[in-house]
Amino acid sequence: MQKIPPSMWTALVKPRVSDEAYMRGMAARRERNACPLCDGARFVTSHDGAGRQIAQPCECEIARAGQARLTYSGLTQYPAQTFDNFDPAGDLAEVRDLARQFAEALTHHHVLTIKGGFGTGKTHLLQAIGWVSLEHGRQPKFVSVARYLDKLRATFADDSPVSFEAVYRPLEAAQMLLLDDLGAERLTNWGQEQLYKMVNYRYQERLPMAVSMNLDEKQAVDVYGGRTADRLLDTGSGRVRMVSTGSSSYRTGR
Repeated sequence: MQKIPPSMWTALVKPRVSDEAYMRGMAARRERNACPLCDGARFVTSHDGAGRQIAQPCECEIARAGQARLTYSGLTQYPAQTFDNFDPAGDLAEVRDLARQFAEALTHHHVLTIKGGFGTGKTHLLQAIGWVSLEHGRQPKFVSVARYLDKLRATFADDSPVSFEAVYRPLEAAQMLLLDDLGAERLTNWGQEQLYKMVNYRYQERLPMAVSMNLDEKQAVDVYGGRTADRLLDTGSGRVRMVSTGSSSYRTGR
């Protein structure tokens, strides 16, 4: 294969305009994109009391990182649901307070299992935990389990643009994993195994995780598998706290 001389690369990537026009266009592009504080370097320098130069991330880089954290969290896919706009009724005020304490890392347990009927505020509480986690500098990841398992399955297709590992591994980076709507569909043996891997990893490593489910213990064993249910419903070891939002719909009151 014939190699392309380095001198020809510019001709290949540069639009067919005069050198002067090309350089003016590139300069204008840099000017539009460059941060006025760091001129595109993404860091700024200052001097300490001893006259040593210190490099720190620029405000633009901090904002960029913040946006990346927000995108990764999955919380922006839905209208913002926080503790402030959660309207508790009856015993839900206590559940809300326990969820907030968990979000603020004020509890000794590292798994919070929220049980309740359809429309009882479970998803709202999970997302509220996510927003507080972001405020406290912890990286949350909100996942709708049924949708996530569909994404994992799709990676086995011949034309899949992403690999199984590319979809699965990012969950392990979450400092607060939020698994929503467990029990929304009956899981296959393969789905049970994937869910167990997610749950068991957090359980064994004592990493914060909150889940929502609408099943009782017997149903949970049947749908998730005994090993996963054992982790999520383990109230004897001190690792898991279970709360209930009841059966009355948060939206309809029935």
